[in-house]
Amino acid sequence: MLDLSSHAAVITGATGNLGAAVVRAHLTHGTHVAAAVRDATKGEALRSSLGDVAGTSEDPRLLVIEADPTEARAMDALVERVLRAWGRIDILNNLAGIFKAGPAADSGLMRELWADARERVRPHRQRVGHRCAERRPEQRGVCDVEERARPLDGILRRGGEGRRDHRERRDADDDRSSGEPRADAQGRSEALAVARRGRERHPLSLIARGQRRERRGHPDHGADLRRQAMDFQFLKFIHVLLAIVAVGFNASYGIWLARAARTPQATQSYVLRTIKFMDDRFANPAYGLLLITGLFMVFSAGIPFSRLWIAAAIGLWFVLMFVGIGVYTPTLRDQIRVLESEGPGSEEYQRVAARGRSVGIVLAIIVVVIVFLMVTKPA
Repeated sequence: MLDLSSHAAVITGATGNLGAAVVRAHLTHGTHVAAAVRDATKGEALRSSLGDVAGTSEDPRLLVIEADPTEARAMDALVERVLRAWGRIDILNNLAGIFKAGPAADSGLMRELWADARERVRPHRQRVGHRCAERRPEQRGVCDVEERARPLDGILRRGGEGRRDHRERRDADDDRSSGEPRADAQGRSEALAVARRGRERHPLSLIARGQRRERRGHPDHGADLRRQAMDFQFLKFIHVLLAIVAVGFNASYGIWLARAARTPQATQSYVLRTIKFMDDRFANPAYGLLLITGLFMVFSAGIPFSRLWIAAAIGLWFVLMFVGIGVYTPTLRDQIRVLESEGPGSEEYQRVAARGRSVGIVLAIIVVVIVFLMVTKPA
């Protein structure tokens, strides 16, 4: 049986019947597969249908990544995430396309197909295909959808001459439709050479090529992949643990204050000072580390910060820190001072305590919203 255990593949349109069959075939032959899906629910259904062939948490052989092939940024993020996870892209199966029925002689149908291919498929092919080719030129594996909307002789004649004839006809069609002369072959070659040199100088490209040289064919390649997966899982464990500490400590403040309200002044003072100690030494540092570990996870996974749940959670985190450090901490300090100087029955203490309760409720709501965004990840 063909062994592709040292290969990594990117597959778009993975939730369709053809895409799911290709994903299963790759996994059966040992390939590490990154499946680009538009619907996260369908992606999870795909993973469940594959069973053990998708690998385990220690050795994840399938990455289901939510990405729209028509969005350039999403595909860029997908490529970067795959490179961070596996350090290489060997195969690209572009199975996300369109279906239109009608006679081939219908000029309106052909014009619609051609416009759709140019606006949707070509940017994806240029971004993902060229970056894939940069790392393994002999294994591009790009599905040229435009060619399937052209006359049959340009499709079936797969030799060099047939492709040249087909591309010349396609370029001529572009010239007639745009009204602008196309650059000659030499000009195109020079432009591609400049773009290639720019990509080669890019730091990410240098890193990826260095990883490729180290890992391609190396006997420890599978161990490297498992170690990277374990590193991410460990970072996720620390992130969740910090969230438990920060949110758990904050949630306990109300219980402490409610029980201390029926105790003598000395006990109330002790409880308030303990809450301030917990907030300053544990909860607030945990919130700070939550942001750091969360950013590291986003970077390592290659998820764009433009995602709603990430952008909203980061924005709410800054609001939480502003209200917590700028309002709640000074209020808690004033509450301790007034309690020890005027006593728990004074009007001033009751006013400061009420302000502390109000600010605490606002903080609790913000924290709950952030946790909801992190768990549900709305689009």
